[in-house]
Amino acid sequence: SSGINAEYGNDLVLLHKVLCNYIPLRLPDYLNWFDGNCRLRNTHLDRRSLVSNVLPSGRGSKILENSFFYRVHSIWNNLPIELREIACVNSFKNQVEAYLWRSLMAELNSNSNSDENIDT
Repeated sequence: SSGINAEYGNDLVLLHKVLCNYIPLRLPDYLNWFDGNCRLRNTHLDRRSLVSNVLPSGRGSKILENSFFYRVHSIWNNLPIELREIACVNSFKNQVEAYLWRSLMAELNSNSNSDENIDT
């Protein structure tokens, strides 16, 4: 499972509008584009990935984890780069919607195949 649900479409479209400056809303200062520097040897991050310079910890961690930008930046990073590189909002929306539905159907098929294997 990729961790991506069909319900994330509107959140991703809103983040896309922010990133492409289609609406007068800015990313919070704690989010930046990945610059290639990472302490981890194996990373899935690329030039269209967002990284946070704060980590949820302590009493306020749930607030940060549930905030729009923090929550959606990791969903954004799980999209294929081909989608994250789309500049046109309508194209992005259509492509993301199709991707999310394909992901959902693949997960449903995988779960039904697992259920069939259990029954046999």
